[in-house]
Amino acid sequence: MAINWETVVVAIVSGVGAAGITNVIGPVVHYTIEKKKERLGWRRSAINTVRDYIPRYLENPDAYDPLPNSDGFTRLRPYINRKVVSLVERESNTYLEADLVRPRWAEMLLNELDRLDRKWGL
Repeated sequence: MAINWETVVVAIVSGVGAAGITNVIGPVVHYTIEKKKERLGWRRSAINTVRDYIPRYLENPDAYDPLPNSDGFTRLRPYINRKVVSLVERESNTYLEADLVRPRWAEMLLNELDRLDRKWGL
């Protein structure tokens, strides 16, 4: 029985080629997936930080830095609607403890965080 060298060479070349392509594409796919996980984790963390900060700040505003200077808010500032950012920066330090309802800026900021949550699929 004669060996068909053409078939053997094609099989070897295609095997080596497939392995090479897999070795190049595999790490790129893995890196992309890990980067997306990291970005979602960062976004989730920033949103949760601001959500947790608002009630504590409203309870005792003197015990915390102003909301516009907080870590979570500064991280999310580029993604929040400009009108909400300016409202928070103007009115967050004028909260009166006598108010029984949440101030308008807090409601708008929480709504904006919900919008980002839906947009980013968190």
